[in-house]
Amino acid sequence: MRDKYCLYRIEQLGRQRDVCHIYNNMTDRQLHLDCYKKGLLQETETILAETDGHGRWFERL
Repeated sequence: MRDKYCLYRIEQLGRQRDVCHIYNNMTDRQLHLDCYKKGLLQETETILAETDGHGRWFERL
């Protein structure tokens, strides 16, 4: 429930200002980047790095 609320809030903030959301998924071990610019989601497939599942380390791509 909190995860969905967090994503909802990021989307809401993205409608008001430019926002970048950097996150890692425990399932794929990649560091992702999503950006909202001028109210629209711009980046959906950007992968910045490979990570440890708990974020202890990352290797830039």
